[in-house]
Amino acid sequence: MSRQFSIAFDARFVKDLKEARAWYDQQTEGLGEKFYKAVAESLIIIKRNPLFQIRYDDVRCYAVKKYPYLIHFTVDETEMKIIVRAIIHTSRNTNLQG
Repeated sequence: MSRQFSIAFDARFVKDLKEARAWYDQQTEGLGEKFYKAVAESLIIIKRNPLFQIRYDDVRCYAVKKYPYLIHFTVDETEMKIIVRAIIHTSRNTNLQG
C-alpha cells in the first residue's frame, strides 16, 4: 500500500480563502459556500496527485473549477507533504512574499 501525502495550510491560504468566501457571500447568498466546496474538491484532487507542473520557484498551481482562482502549493516528495500556500484570484499579483 502506498503512502498518502499529508496536507498543511499556510496562514495566508486560510486568510485568502476566508476573504474570497466572504466576498462571494456578499454578491449572492450561498455563493460563498459553493466557492468553498469547489476549493475543497480541488484540494482533494491535489492531495491525490500533487505533482502538477511547477509554475514558478517550487510552487505548483491548480485552478479552482468555475472560479477565477489558483491554489498555490509546494510539495515535499521526500516527506510526502503538500503545503498549500495561497489561493489567489487569477487577475492578482502572485507574489507570495507578502
